[in-house]
Amino acid sequence: MNSVFSKRARYARTAVRTATTVVAAITVLGLAACHLPVQDPGGALEVSVGSIGTQSLLPDLDMDVDSYVVSGSGPDGASFERTTAGGLIVVEELTTGFWVIDVVGYNLDGVDVASGSGETIISAGETSQLTVAVRPYEGPGTLRVSVTWPDADVTDPSVVASLVASDGTSTSLPFDISGAGQATYESVDTAAGYYTLSVQVLDAGIAVAGAAEATRVAAGATTSGTIAFNTVNPPTGDTDITIDPDLDEPLEVSLSGAVASLAFGDSMSVTGAVSNADGEPVSFTWYLNGAYLAAGDTVTLGQSLVPGTYRLDAIAYTSDGSRSGSASHGFSVVE
Repeated sequence: MNSVFSKRARYARTAVRTATTVVAAITVLGLAACHLPVQDPGGALEVSVGSIGTQSLLPDLDMDVDSYVVSGSGPDGASFERTTAGGLIVVEELTTGFWVIDVVGYNLDGVDVASGSGETIISAGETSQLTVAVRPYEGPGTLRVSVTWPDADVTDPSVVASLVASDGTSTSLPFDISGAGQATYESVDTAAGYYTLSVQVLDAGIAVAGAAEATRVAAGATTSGTIAFNTVNPPTGDTDITIDPDLDEPLEVSLSGAVASLAFGDSMSVTGAVSNADGEPVSFTWYLNGAYLAAGDTVTLGQSLVPGTYRLDAIAYTSDGSRSGSASHGFSVVE
């Protein structure tokens, strides 16, 4: 098995799975000073490591850790290396001083798939603790996904897909129609990490099938899989709907009190009336140049208007909202 000092460089690879962090809990114990040689007091190191959980769609490299190699580099060239399947390792008689601890996780085939490191100080008669997170290697990898569907049931197929990272960043995946009832996507530089892969099959732009998968990118491997839709929902058709209104006649609105020209600083009061309300209560809303002005049967305006041209609109509604009407008046303010 490769040691921590000969572990190979890694590239990221994509796999569909759920993220699990491996944490190596490293407890450093210093031996009592009375039991240590004066010229080279020693210390002890306890190393506790965890395991990696499995996910759903895996890369072609087994990412499950079968064993860990724990190594350390200390003062004056001091070093150690131990192998464990997890659990606890005790390393005794370590030279006191500054140490760098490396942990490498290997799968059942002896391939290193994860690593972590930390620093600590071994002191005689004291206990220090160090936690090392052991994580998959970073780098680009290959994601290869195929989507299939019943060819006879989809007349104008296309595929829309996205890869959403754990931080919410979304990347569109351009699928190519590679055959009857099949589309494929491949990327050789997907960054290591965990994703959600969502895929939709469209027929003439209408979604007829879809799925989402948890996705993992792991260094240096290829993750491939097929999402097969055995049935699809037929796309719905369109229809033109003609509405033949059968409503009450619109309200006939008239205005009184309006003038065509208003001297700067003067005002006018305009009142609205409806001739065919048939006894129903009517309310008015007033707008000046398209902006809301006021509500009520009468509105007073003009004193604050600057010279220019204006349009006053009155909108009338019956109390139940079933009938409406409007009237407009254009005027100018002059100096």
